Amino acid sequence: MPEGYPDLAALDLHFELALGRPPRRSELGEVDGAVVVLMLADGLSITELHQQVATLAKLTREAELPPKIGLFGLVFARPCPAERLEALRTHGRFGLLAHLWGRVVLVDLETGQLAPLASPRGDGTVASSSLISRAAVTLKGVLRQQADGRLVDSSGAPAPQSERQQETLFVRRLMRAPLVTMALLLTNLAVWLALELSGGSEVPMVLERFGAQVNALVRAGEVWRLVSACFLHIGSMHLAFNALVLFFFGRACENIFGRGPFLLLYVVSGAAGALATLVLLDPALTSAGASGAIFGLLGAQLVFGLRYRAAIPGRFKFTFLISAAGWTLLFVLTGLRLQSVNNAAHIGGLIGGVICALALRPRIFEATVSRAGRRWDLTLGLLAGAVLLATTALAGRYALVEGARPLQLRDGGHLFYKAPVSAGEAARLGTYLKGLGFAGGPIELRKEAGTYVLRMMVRRGIEQDQDVLLSLQRLIFEVSRQAFPGATVRVDLCDSLFTAFEQVELLPALGPGLGPPIEEAADKEATLAAYQAAARAYPRSAMALNNLAWGYAQLGRKLDEALALARRSAELKPTAEVLDTLAYVHLQRGELDEAERQIKRAIVKDPKAKVFKDRLAEIQKKKRAVAPAR
Repeated sequence: MPEGYPDLAALDLHFELALGRPPRRSELGEVDGAVVVLMLADGLSITELHQQVATLAKLTREAELPPKIGLFGLVFARPCPAERLEALRTHGRFGLLAHLWGRVVLVDLETGQLAPLASPRGDGTVASSSLISRAAVTLKGVLRQQADGRLVDSSGAPAPQSERQQETLFVRRLMRAPLVTMALLLTNLAVWLALELSGGSEVPMVLERFGAQVNALVRAGEVWRLVSACFLHIGSMHLAFNALVLFFFGRACENIFGRGPFLLLYVVSGAAGALATLVLLDPALTSAGASGAIFGLLGAQLVFGLRYRAAIPGRFKFTFLISAAGWTLLFVLTGLRLQSVNNAAHIGGLIGGVICALALRPRIFEATVSRAGRRWDLTLGLLAGAVLLATTALAGRYALVEGARPLQLRDGGHLFYKAPVSAGEAARLGTYLKGLGFAGGPIELRKEAGTYVLRMMVRRGIEQDQDVLLSLQRLIFEVSRQAFPGATVRVDLCDSLFTAFEQVELLPALGPGLGPPIEEAADKEATLAAYQAAARAYPRSAMALNNLAWGYAQLGRKLDEALALARRSAELKPTAEVLDTLAYVHLQRGELDEAERQIKRAIVKDPKAKVFKDRLAEIQKKKRAVAPAR
């Protein structure tokens, strides 16, 4: 190439970096050492053509490249009408561009003929007509490369590419705009926002409503969840991490295999991961996330790096293999340490991606895709699109018709319900819970064979706290008395995956003791018997022991046993109420100094409670009454 002309690969890469994409309307070639730039002109107005040319001129100047291109051609795939040709000839600005680039010509692709448009002298002639005549066939060949960027000699035969040119071309194809990947990212974000607005992306009932994989439901026939679960994420961190990995590996796979095949690869891998989850994990499990599909992309890159290593240029020969293998190993090791990670989906997605990639043909090595190849890629894309469309329709119907509905409680809590529970029944329970000031985790109301079931999300191990179990007995009693009079009620304790691990039913013997306190009860003997039953059922419950001690003290019975029960209750949980009971037992036993000490402890714990201050005043009054006269 003569001195003073820019390096062709460098110029092409500069255009790509500056435009953010490969030069789609321009082609670069070399004829007799002079750089040739061709621009597709079909369908563009004269003004648009000038804007395109001005952009390339500006990029050339900004890159500080030598200004002369050598030959610039406006290419027409169809014959240019005479009036359009004349309008182009008379457009003064193309004459000015000739001073920048030397020659501006029109190229007829069908005939390979060139016609002068402007020259540096602005007289309508083109210098070095021998160069143009020898370049006619070459220009046509360059254009047919479809931005391949390959150099050609004056005979039109491809010249050998240097390693740098191969790498430049490979990078340019690998960095094309990943339209399908971006569409998947936006879809995942939109679904996550819908989850958050419907009660929270970490709430199992919300996830189930929008299509999370619930193995029991999949086995019951809702197989569409194997695909829909790939677009749901549990929490913002889950979404952010998967989105980041999907962007980098998705862009690479999309440009390696083509858009249609890539979409099919994503869907197949995600479904394979979900299928592994269905086969290997707990039937009651709820899972969601794009991890299976992402592992499929890693598997596809492993196949590409191994199978096509010889065709991958230069320094990229081991890039795909090393990066995919490294990330796969990292994710697997992380999954082995975290119980919340679905390793079955990862392994299933990886296997699905490998199998799918073995059946696909990479498009990144092809300058142009044949018509048959384009039809095949389109068919694969339409197949994946049809699966996603059907999944969307089924998931949308479930979310709108069958999924659990949220009912706002207090402090952001939600009560979820679905058929056969009616909106009225849910509202009655919601009203009662709001009255309690309930601000716990999500609750789901179900109806099973006439029994109302309250499913509550709690931490595992809480079932060991007998105070909690006694509180649930009271909750069941009050719900069956106020929200659903006369109905049978049960509470299911569920973990963070909303898998039930403990069922609490009302013990009939406790019923009388779960109503008004003994001093207000109509049948005090029945209430005391219920307190005794609760203490036997929950011997480590501070609440049960405290209630029995209080009952004995109120009736003036078994004060020694009442004192022992009150002290044991204070050892288990020294709350203000428990200390008040201990003080009251001492008061009933005539131990005023100890009663005063215990009630003062209660006031320290709850200084605003008037009942404790009244108790202190009562004790001090009795102390003054029995004090010896001075």
